[in-house]
Amino acid sequence: MAVIFISLHQDAGAVVDGARSYLEAWTRIHESIITPSSQNDLSCWRKPPPGWVKLNVDAAINKGLNSTGLGFILCNEDGNFLAAKEQKWSEEIGPTRFTSEAEAIRIREALKWIKVMNVDRVQIETDALLVIQGLNNPKLISSFDLVLEDIRKLANDFQCISFMFVKRSANTTAHLLAREAVFIADCIIWASLPPSFLYDVLTLDNEI
Repeated sequence: MAVIFISLHQDAGAVVDGARSYLEAWTRIHESIITPSSQNDLSCWRKPPPGWVKLNVDAAINKGLNSTGLGFILCNEDGNFLAAKEQKWSEEIGPTRFTSEAEAIRIREALKWIKVMNVDRVQIETDALLVIQGLNNPKLISSFDLVLEDIRKLANDFQCISFMFVKRSANTTAHLLAREAVFIADCIIWASLPPSFLYDVLTLDNEI
């Protein structure tokens, strides 16, 4: 399942280019969903379409430490590492709210992080199906819905952005970052070179 936004706050040429890129990306995404190989496509990390970057996001909770960690990783169209961030979420998120609100918060915070990186076309992958479904159904009832509205507003700052559900196995790098983040004081950012604990997973992702 995927949700795609195209910003209209740009000139006509950029809108046309964005629409063309959107169509190519949507075709690729749609084909991966409807073909018999869709289960494999959702289970394995894939490179983004040409001209796009891919952002994988995840959250992890450590009940013993009462701590929530967020993990984000950005790769280019060749599958090469661009940047990563692990962040400890300081606001308390109770266990009953984790499955919805924490999953939305991780995407919102990831968008805030890459907003200053001058990337226009972003493919976001998450294993949070509730968030992807929620982005398709605007409403302002709960705190979860308010976070989703924040995501929609942030999406308007990008020329073209897609949100796609994948299985945990296709989101391993972000999960490892989130799991490590519960033990840090604030946040850690890597640029150009990834943390050593991601080397093996990044290598395997690019071999698929």
